[in-house]
Amino acid sequence: MKQGLSARAYSPGNAGERPGPACGAEVGAITVIEGRHFGEMRRTDAQSWLESEAPLSPMGREFLLYWHSKCPAPPGSGFPTRADIAPEEIPRLLPHIFMVDVLEREGEDLDFRFRLVGTAIANIEGEHTDRQLSDMFPDRAAYEVLWRQYRDAVAGKIWVRRETLRWRDRDHVEYEVILAPLQDDAGRVSMLIGLAHGSDN
Repeated sequence: MKQGLSARAYSPGNAGERPGPACGAEVGAITVIEGRHFGEMRRTDAQSWLESEAPLSPMGREFLLYWHSKCPAPPGSGFPTRADIAPEEIPRLLPHIFMVDVLEREGEDLDFRFRLVGTAIANIEGEHTDRQLSDMFPDRAAYEVLWRQYRDAVAGKIWVRRETLRWRDRDHVEYEVILAPLQDDAGRVSMLIGLAHGSDN
């Protein structure tokens, strides 16, 4: 099985408090899908913004600023590697971090396997380490916003997704999810790093 795709050039945009868009990012795009069921949890009110236009939470901004700080110089040289990510540098983010392997199989659509799932994510969504995205969300059309976020992250385009997680027997959670690419030593995007957290963080 061959994993990974070639990394495209990256341009961080203007330095400052808000990170710039990944290479090729569109601006001002917003998409919405209706809520769908996942077990006893419902995902509703999903929206996504390209990075440059996203109403980022403080934690989302911290995550993206960290990822951008690890991008190689000069701009356009690619993306961070897994080795560039130092857990001790982001202790506040760690419970909300997840990593996925990019699975590329000849003649098949891209798929993704969860390599690591932070404890705060598991507490909200359940443990899904080693599961594939296609097993969790097999209807790609119904979850197009989610699937596009994963596919585009492989190409260097970062979407910020927000949705409401609802249960019958507990309070709902306003949820923010961000994905960014990690390349291997050959310059191929073989992993994604993500942040997922409730809006109270």
